[in-house]
Amino acid sequence: MFRTFSLSLAVFLLFLSSESLARPFFIKMPSPNYEIRPKGTVIDTVVIHDTQDNNTKRVLRLFCSRKFGRSPHFTIDKSGKIYQHFSTEYMGSHAGRSRAFGRDRVNYFSIGIELINKGDGKDPFTENQYRSLVYLLKSLVFRYHIKPDHILGHRHIALPRGRKSDPANNFSFKRVRKSVFS
Repeated sequence: MFRTFSLSLAVFLLFLSSESLARPFFIKMPSPNYEIRPKGTVIDTVVIHDTQDNNTKRVLRLFCSRKFGRSPHFTIDKSGKIYQHFSTEYMGSHAGRSRAFGRDRVNYFSIGIELINKGDGKDPFTENQYRSLVYLLKSLVFRYHIKPDHILGHRHIALPRGRKSDPANNFSFKRVRKSVFS
């Protein structure tokens, strides 16, 4: 047990000391739109969304509005800034009616990440967004032991199938998974 912990700690410290990884800027942007996860829940999935809107201020205002009632755990803007809306230990309301790995209610066992993007397949996801997303995912994978195939898009889990199309088709899951797990 101690040897495994030491190895994990060593890998984590190596990750933290990496000079090639620019550290993104985190901003706390509290949202009231979270709940306590059901007792015994194991967080093992990340769901990536796009906002279908390029106006960061408008999107953040919605996610922080009790009236809107929905929010992911994180939002990443075009410059790569990461906004955290609440702790990953809480359950966000980002997935809606959903199913993954034979389980309904994906919000129960997932972390939601929104990328500021029009979602039209033409608006590019920026290098800064990819860099920040990979940085964030590496820390989540480390903390929650998330597998590569458990990093999904909203379109992969939404019910009924075909109800959602985000993130847009120009988002590269292959690139993200390769960067996170290599």
